[in-house]
Amino acid sequence: MKNNLRRCIKCGGWNNATVEFFHRDTNDKSGLCSQCKKCKNKQKRQYRQRNREKIRQGDHKYYRQNRGKCRNAQRDRRYGLISGQYDRMFKQQRGLCAICGLPEVAKQKNGVVDLSVDHNHNTDRVRGLLCTKCNSAIGSLKTDNFGTQLLHHAIRYLEKAQ
Repeated sequence: MKNNLRRCIKCGGWNNATVEFFHRDTNDKSGLCSQCKKCKNKQKRQYRQRNREKIRQGDHKYYRQNRGKCRNAQRDRRYGLISGQYDRMFKQQRGLCAICGLPEVAKQKNGVVDLSVDHNHNTDRVRGLLCTKCNSAIGSLKTDNFGTQLLHHAIRYLEKAQ
């Protein structure tokens, strides 16, 4: 390393010795990987191509062993929830749907499904947790596109028809 430069052992190129050009490596005394990011990423890509089936089997095995954890992480990423936010909302709603006040009854292979995360499709803002029936109902009315106006029309229609 000379003047804050680091040489890649793979391509021989010199780059700034920063995390911009080299991955972190706690085993190296400098704290940076000996290969530049470009070379290391190329090496990883080639490994994944050569061992595609082995990696796929490992992924499936991990998913089977950690199904709930994977599903929760996917839900959190999809709706932008921070760690434990779904659980806090579930506890705050006492495990009941925010609209009908009943617990979820829809079933799947492993038991009852989780309450659905209701969110505004225009702003991506999470509104609450709903059972499958209520989530489907407000989704069918497309309340995000027309605001609550369509929902009010539906209520008036039902009241008038009684």
